[in-house]
Amino acid sequence: MFGRGPATFDRIDLAMKPGTSPEDGKARARRAAGAGRSTSQRPASRANQAEAMLSGYTMMVNLSSAFALFIGMFIVYNSFCHGG
Repeated sequence: MFGRGPATFDRIDLAMKPGTSPEDGKARARRAAGAGRSTSQRPASRANQAEAMLSGYTMMVNLSSAFALFIGMFIVYNSFCHGG
């Protein structure tokens, strides 16, 4: 049921009753999901994973921007200094 496919899903978001400890909620969710489905994450850890993935993308975009700026400066320099 948790495999990736057209009619299945791989994530369930849960909300706990007020006063339930995170450890107790995690244990109850693991029991309800069954054996082999013991991975659970708090929302903050998913945000950290997304931030880590985006940091590489951000670095690549910044590097591409710097390269494009250098190429643009080269073209402008050649137009003014060597243009005919």
